Amino acid sequence: MPRMMKWIIRDFRIQSHQVTEFLFADVARFLVLAVHPTREAIAGGATSRWGTIRWMLEVMRNDLARAILKQNVFYDWMFYQSNKDSIMKIEPGINLIKGTFIENLNLCHEVLDFLFIMSKEYI
Repeated sequence: MPRMMKWIIRDFRIQSHQVTEFLFADVARFLVLAVHPTREAIAGGATSRWGTIRWMLEVMRNDLARAILKQNVFYDWMFYQSNKDSIMKIEPGINLIKGTFIENLNLCHEVLDFLFIMSKEYI
């Protein structure tokens, strides 16, 4: 388990199957909006944002908390404007889909289903 994930679990006292799983949704939103790693950090082996989000989705048991986390990751997709917004807002979602396609196909289907349903609601 990467260092960042251990820190999240230790400091926020998160245990799966508890109400504290809802904190994962806030952490995911923070990762999407505030954490924009440099190329050097990415090349240096830093924990990827999408990898952290994938791990959170894999360990969460509460369906409502999972839905809120996915909404926090993909919310910016609905209102993305290429001339105003940074690509870093949608990059974790793109890489989440790409990364889970090979490693965890069930999670990939879940994320794509959620994105499809959400796009029907907003458009």
